[in-house]
Amino acid sequence: MTIVDCRGQFSDIRLIESYAKRCQHGLPKQYFNILVYTVKGSMSRICKKNSKKARQFLSASGCIRRASNHFDKCHRNLIERLHRIKFSEDKKKIPYTCW
Repeated sequence: MTIVDCRGQFSDIRLIESYAKRCQHGLPKQYFNILVYTVKGSMSRICKKNSKKARQFLSASGCIRRASNHFDKCHRNLIERLHRIKFSEDKKKIPYTCW
């Protein structure tokens, strides 16, 4: 990854972070905060000059792209399950966290 790519990524992360602060509450806000924290940490490791992690990330990008539809479906499923937990009776909360 180039420094320019990283600047764009960090700019996008700041937009997501701002959106979560202004527009989200409760569980969705917590989810966005976890997502932003995780992505920031990953990008910090990838965006170092001459980073081995960046080379690994770029070499895996084709595979990541091919898996993106599956990831999106899995991601939506996770959000739905997390949302169900909030409104479920106690005995069903644990099963909703299991896949």
